[in-house]
Amino acid sequence: MSNLIKSIRIKRLFDEKDVSWELKKINVLVGKNGLGKSTILRLINAAVTLKQVEDLNLCEEVSVVMKDEEKYTSKKNNLIDIEMLKLVIEELSRFEKNSRKDKNSDSHYVKYKRLSNDELKELTTDLFKKINKNATNYEIEDNDKKLNIKRDNQVFKPKKKMPVEFISTINMSANSVNNVIESDGNKTTFLDVEIDKEVERLNKDHRNKDELQEKFMSSLNNFFEETNKKVEFVDDKIEILLISGKRIDYRNLSSGERQLIFIFLKIINGGVDNSLILMDEPEISLHLSWQEKLLTEITNANSSSQMIIVTHSPALVMDGWLDNFIDIKTITEEVW
Repeated sequence: MSNLIKSIRIKRLFDEKDVSWELKKINVLVGKNGLGKSTILRLINAAVTLKQVEDLNLCEEVSVVMKDEEKYTSKKNNLIDIEMLKLVIEELSRFEKNSRKDKNSDSHYVKYKRLSNDELKELTTDLFKKINKNATNYEIEDNDKKLNIKRDNQVFKPKKKMPVEFISTINMSANSVNNVIESDGNKTTFLDVEIDKEVERLNKDHRNKDELQEKFMSSLNNFFEETNKKVEFVDDKIEILLISGKRIDYRNLSSGERQLIFIFLKIINGGVDNSLILMDEPEISLHLSWQEKLLTEITNANSSSQMIIVTHSPALVMDGWLDNFIDIKTITEEVW
C-alpha cells in the first residue's frame, strides 16, 4: 500500500463546511485561528491510524484516498459504550437462562416481570439496529478475539494502520516545563523523556544508525551555528559542544532548542518507516530565521515522507516553498 495521500474529503466540518483537498508531497496549510486547521490535521490522523477519537464528532465523515486508490473512511463517532453493551448482553443471557427455569418462581417474577418475550425481542432488535447503524471502520478486541461489525450487509475489515509521526509543538511547549521524576530519582521534563525515547529509537536501526545520526547533526547544526553551538552524538547520546570547548547535556538548552531536537528526531525516525508526517504549528518557540529554513532542513533530513503542516506563519514557505502554500479558505466550502 502507498503511504502517499492523493486527496482528503471532510463532510460537514463543524456542521458548516466541507473540505476538499488535493495533496502534494509537501503541504503547508495556513489560516487564521479558529478556522479548523488543527482539527483537520487530527481528523486525518484519526482516519489513517484507525482511531476513534472525539474529534470525529466534529464532522460527518472523513475520507482519505491514497495514491494507489486505497481509501480510509471514518464517520461520526456515534459509538455505543462497549462496557454498557457487555452489561446488556450479560443481562439478556441471564434472562435466557432463567426463563428456562420455573416460570412461577417468585425471584424470577420479581426481577423480570416487566420484560415480556415480545419486549425482549424488541430490545434486542433495537440494540443490534443501533450497533449496525453506528458501526464505523473499527474493531473490538476482547481476549485477543476480533469482531468485525456488519453494516448494510458489508463487513468492515480494519485496514492496516498507516505509520504516522504526529508532531504538536503546542504539546511540546507544555511538556518542556512539566516535570516528572525518573526511576533514579532525578527530575526531568516530559519533553526530555520523549527526546530520550526518540534517540533510543534512532539508535535501534543499527544498519543505518551512523547515517541517521549524521543527518540529525547536519540539520540541527544549520540552526545551532547561529548561537555558536554544535550538536554531536557521543556514545549514541546527544551532547552540545560550546564555542569554549565545553560540553553540556542537551537538557541545559532552551525550550525552543530542545523542541527543535525533538522535531528532527521524529522527522528522521519517520523517514525510516516512510511515515506520514503531520505537524501542528512547528513555528512556535522558533526564531524567525529558524522558521524560514525549517522546511528545507526537514526535507533534507527526510526526503521520503509526505508531510502535512499547519501553521500561522507564512515564514515557513518563504525560502522556496510558496508552491506548497495552501490557504485554508481555498479548500473549504460552506454548506449551510
